[in-house]
Amino acid sequence: MVVNTLIHNLMEAGFSEYEARAYIALTRENPLTAYEIAREAGIPTAKIYGVVSRLAHKGVFSVTGEGKGKRYIPMDTEDFVEGLRGRIHTTLTQIEGGLAGITRKSGNSGILNLLGYDYIIDKAQRLITGSRRTLLVSVWQQDMEALRPALKKAESRHIQTAIVHFGAPEARAGLVFHHPTDSTAYGENGGRGLVVVADSLEALTATVTEDSTVEGATSTNRGFVSLAEEYIKHDIYMMKLVRRFDRDFKRMFGQGYEKLRDVFSDEARL
Repeated sequence: MVVNTLIHNLMEAGFSEYEARAYIALTRENPLTAYEIAREAGIPTAKIYGVVSRLAHKGVFSVTGEGKGKRYIPMDTEDFVEGLRGRIHTTLTQIEGGLAGITRKSGNSGILNLLGYDYIIDKAQRLITGSRRTLLVSVWQQDMEALRPALKKAESRHIQTAIVHFGAPEARAGLVFHHPTDSTAYGENGGRGLVVVADSLEALTATVTEDSTVEGATSTNRGFVSLAEEYIKHDIYMMKLVRRFDRDFKRMFGQGYEKLRDVFSDEARL
């Protein structure tokens, strides 16, 4: 499992699968001939010389001997990682500059669909980290763990933060309003929601369903941001009332405020 993760990470950093396998095999045992690398890494021998040639171009090993006696020694791990980090940083800087140069400026912001839990959490963390003035967050207990470090840092930067939290009460990170109707909300929405609004300028919304399907969207579109912001604000308004009149609310609308949440009727027990 660890090796598979390492192969995936090296591929994310620009290596092919065979290149990643070859480098890992060489790191485990060296020096090795090309044939020995192929055997240890499970790479077809017909492919190994092309793989070794590409790794040589990347400068990730040194060579001893000549001809059939040629053997390969991997670069020191620390040097390899630092060199890779520098190349990736340079590449991303060039991509950023290039895209900035060709991006068409527009007064209208589109809505970007997001799929995948890790991607959505990463975007939420970046929104929180990039905030400058205010943060509004609606989050469930299951997702708070991933966001807490970024929220704590935002608090240390004196970002005004208000959080609607579904589930068991959490350690504070900003002003937290505990939502008491998590089971009711889950049933109504078909899953747990995540909403983050940064500086009233950009918003993310997402839903994680019971079967772990994850869908979301993010945008700087003013209508989209306003809708997400008002959603959280109205929950906060309600939580302020609930804190002060919880007993009366439950008596009037049920233990989970079912009648209050039914927007297609205006009934109460009293």
